[in-house]
Amino acid sequence: MKVKQEIGEKAKRETKKAKDLVATRASKRMKKKDGSGGSSSLGSHSPSLLKSQEVVNLMVQAHGRKELAKACSSDESPESAPEGWLCIHEKYISKCHLRFPLPDLLLDLLDHYQLALSQLCPSVIRVVNGFITRAKEEGIVVGLTELMSLYAIKESSTKDGGSSTYYLPCRPGFSLFKSSGSDDDWRKKYFFVKIDPSTVPMGRALSVVWSEISGIDDPPKLTDKQSRALFRRLHQSSNAWSSFTTSRIGSARFPERYNASFPDPIPVEDLEVSEGPNVVEISTGASTSENEKTLVPKMRPSFRNRNRSAAAAGASRGSDKSQGGAFINTLKEVLDDAPVMDVGPAETGARDVVPHPEVLPAMDNPHPAGDPLEIEPPRPKRSRTDVGDRPVRSTSSSSRGGTVGWSFTHSKPGSILDDPWSLATVLRHLKMVGCSMPSVNSLTNKEEYVEIAHHFGQLAGAINRAQLKFEETVRGAPTAAELTQAAEMFKATKMELDQARTQVSELQAEVKRLGLKADTQQGKIESQAIDIQVKGRKIND
Repeated sequence: MKVKQEIGEKAKRETKKAKDLVATRASKRMKKKDGSGGSSSLGSHSPSLLKSQEVVNLMVQAHGRKELAKACSSDESPESAPEGWLCIHEKYISKCHLRFPLPDLLLDLLDHYQLALSQLCPSVIRVVNGFITRAKEEGIVVGLTELMSLYAIKESSTKDGGSSTYYLPCRPGFSLFKSSGSDDDWRKKYFFVKIDPSTVPMGRALSVVWSEISGIDDPPKLTDKQSRALFRRLHQSSNAWSSFTTSRIGSARFPERYNASFPDPIPVEDLEVSEGPNVVEISTGASTSENEKTLVPKMRPSFRNRNRSAAAAGASRGSDKSQGGAFINTLKEVLDDAPVMDVGPAETGARDVVPHPEVLPAMDNPHPAGDPLEIEPPRPKRSRTDVGDRPVRSTSSSSRGGTVGWSFTHSKPGSILDDPWSLATVLRHLKMVGCSMPSVNSLTNKEEYVEIAHHFGQLAGAINRAQLKFEETVRGAPTAAELTQAAEMFKATKMELDQARTQVSELQAEVKRLGLKADTQQGKIESQAIDIQVKGRKIND
């Protein structure tokens, strides 16, 4: 009991200390603003359009208790949050997947720049959630220093952002996340949330007073090499916001709740700064069972500028768009002709694929032998394994050749179907003869290519599941001999049943006949009895 009291008193002291610190900083900034003749209101706000039931639904969606939220009245605004309450915009939860309690990285950002949560544009919530998720998936310890080494903070000047609202643009060369959504009218829907240990972690202070960041320096940053190493590591897979689902972000923030596991975290200082990111390991059973690491190479000169004119290069190879089209057509034919085995959550086993006649297996050189302009980076030497462990190639004499066994290693948590970038890297190995398609990073429209490959992977998974269900159904179906035997048994049983029905009909007819005969005999007996009674009366008389 004494220990609990000491812990409670310590938590209260820390909370009071943090609140006093925030109040002191806020009062200094307000005095500075009053001295400069500024207005106490930093932006114009329209009344919130959210109703009480919508607020309850949003609070439940954010893993919060509904009694800790309330709708705003017509005279309240994000700047007029009551004491002990904070303002939340609707898009933070519905579009950016913000969940309670608020993440420490977001609180560190607000505390350093002395901002209220409602001053942040929705894109900031997306960046923070995506940054936390990718760092967790890669096993990297990140904080405000790492975040602000890749991003800067600026005041929004758009009509939707208004004044004194802020966003996080990426620094040059560090474009990490891509969002195609729109944040129009994001300031029109907001509500208040009570500051509670379930919404804001114990001991963390949160300012609700709107202020400006002028005069506040950025936090310390990483070195250029460390920033590049961190960016390359986080940029290994597709970072389109559409791939950051609620479950993906939730798994990174609450691993115990989602029963998720991630690599052991390491600091940014321990990252290798001289090597590119390792995307996925691939091995094919068509040649050997060795693993071949597919690396994301550095940007190389355009294919059109290598000792040949742009027209000649375009004629021999075609543009990135045409190469992507050839890949899509080829992959569609492969999926239509021969669906692979079921793709489950654990992507570690071998998969059987029947390639198209014009599709090269991954064991072959994916580029034409006669093209002197194609320069490939040096590949790591393959380690030989026992021949007996190699997948056996079918000896089918069909025009498509035998079945090629594919296997790959996907070290990230979850299915590879949830990792579009790695999936695109795997599917890139299915190419037509003469298609010298560059790496995914070297494509002009790589995001569109990754998205298309991701959808084709989802299609392959659906086909695999349907094929597996069909095979299980066929496997459980009876054989022809069993069907013949069952038909004969059915025929014999039917004959016996017909005979039994005939016998039953005959017995019913006999019973009916005997019943009629019995009725007749009974009538005669009754008549005789009556005659005897009549004769007896006459004798007595």
